[in-house]
Amino acid sequence: MTNLVPEYLDLDFNTFKESIKTQLANTTTFADYNYEGSNIAVLIELMAYLSDVHTFLLNKIAKNTYIDTADIYENVHKLARSIGYEAKGYRSARATVTVTLSTAASATIEEGETITVEPWKEIDSDQSYDGDVITFSSILQTTTTAPAPSAYPFEFDVEMRQGQVSTLSYTGNDIIDGQIILPIKDYGYDDDLDDTYPTVRVVMNGITEWRRVGDFYDEISSLAYSDNVFMLNYDKYEQYVLEFSTLRNVPLTSDTIVITLLESIGLNGSVGANTIIVPNEDFVNYNTGAISYTLDDDLYTVTNTSASVGAADPEDIDTIKQNAKSQLHSQYRNVTKQDYISTLETRSDITVANVWGEQEVAPSGDTTQYNKVYISLIPAEWGESTISTTTPTSGDYEDLTYPSTYSASWEDELEAYLETYKMLCTYEEFSIPILIYFSFNIGLRVKTVYSYANVMADTRAKLIYYFTAAKRKFGEIIKFTDIENYLLDDTEISPTNSFTNVKGIQNLIIRNVDINVTAYEPNSAGNYPQYTVSSGTAWDENALRYLDLRYDQFPALDINGTTFTQES
Repeated sequence: MTNLVPEYLDLDFNTFKESIKTQLANTTTFADYNYEGSNIAVLIELMAYLSDVHTFLLNKIAKNTYIDTADIYENVHKLARSIGYEAKGYRSARATVTVTLSTAASATIEEGETITVEPWKEIDSDQSYDGDVITFSSILQTTTTAPAPSAYPFEFDVEMRQGQVSTLSYTGNDIIDGQIILPIKDYGYDDDLDDTYPTVRVVMNGITEWRRVGDFYDEISSLAYSDNVFMLNYDKYEQYVLEFSTLRNVPLTSDTIVITLLESIGLNGSVGANTIIVPNEDFVNYNTGAISYTLDDDLYTVTNTSASVGAADPEDIDTIKQNAKSQLHSQYRNVTKQDYISTLETRSDITVANVWGEQEVAPSGDTTQYNKVYISLIPAEWGESTISTTTPTSGDYEDLTYPSTYSASWEDELEAYLETYKMLCTYEEFSIPILIYFSFNIGLRVKTVYSYANVMADTRAKLIYYFTAAKRKFGEIIKFTDIENYLLDDTEISPTNSFTNVKGIQNLIIRNVDINVTAYEPNSAGNYPQYTVSSGTAWDENALRYLDLRYDQFPALDINGTTFTQES
């Protein structure tokens, strides 16, 4: 009997082969046998190979039994769903399009008439992806009343989602095990099932519109809601499935089911401002009495004054794990800081969130802080609808964005959104985020076969990407060494830029780091956070030190204040 007991991680082909030889060596027949070139060597290697494959399979099965260690998408998806979490598929970018009726339109539309944009009307942008134009579609009916002729040009807004409209028809006979498996295409999943901007519509027999829910156990009482509900899920095979449940109503075999969806391209469907400009010919209608007419497209223009927001690709394995565990731990309640952050960051209009409370504000205790939850947010888009900003026109840090005031309507909307998740004894207070702008003095020495201009341009672009809001977090420690390592690591790339010219950096040095406001550091007593006491190091010293941001401070880049110097 062999005395070779391999470790768990050593159960490979070579270990098995040596183990078999060791066992054979303990027999009289093969005690001093030379296996090189022998027939039995082939059998030994075959047995070792089968053992290696079998062990790999067993390890893989054991690893994918638990969500923490699983690394196969099908298993992660299935385990997440078993604890009540539905993985999200492609989420379409959302944008607000402004329709401007020209002065000439007043001769066609009489005052008081109804102007409408029907749902599922498309507008093309002047951007393209993979050779195809990026299209946006209206998702709700927008209605407004024509003003007096003196009010023209007249503007109104229409909410849009990225995607081409796709209409599918089925009957109840197509439902198998409560499901209709949709064609293999990338449809918009929707980033918020509770908002008023759906990306899917299901109509029965051309009359009754069924409502989408995130869980068949949700709002199950028909006293408040109809049981005509469905779920649109992104399944473990990475395709879309329309589901019905016997807990609620299921279509009859004779029912005609018409499904309207948006074919999405996820992150690749994001577009900039003033790019959604080409509507279909029948985009705007107006009503005279009971008759509806199409407004000529030369009487109006459309554009988006702001870039689209909220686009995302399907959740990957790590994201599903994090969100599933967070949902399980909180039981749909915001119990911990991470619960709050996860709940807030699922919204498409929030890029980053941070939450803190009494222990962070007053570690030694303060009854006035009990049950108070402070929230600071970085919106996907700054402005009057989220957080208003100011821009200084003079001084050392002119033209930088400074957050000033939360929109009252957005604050009310967020409070209503959090209401269903909150513990009864807590209340929220919104704190304006403080943007800490970093500017750097960077020296570059470039390899002889590279152009300094190209290397500097890619280094600059990579620094900008490093400080992208989605990649940063509140209260983090900014280390110049981490930034240097990131810039020099040619494996760190963005979805749209490989920064190939950073390979031409022979030497990179950060000579100075400046910030626009005081960032407090841990003091010598170690009782951080103590917001009223800074460390002994002055914040504006020319020193390359770590900067520990506060809970409401968020790192940003002053790229115009950052200088690059060619080293000799």
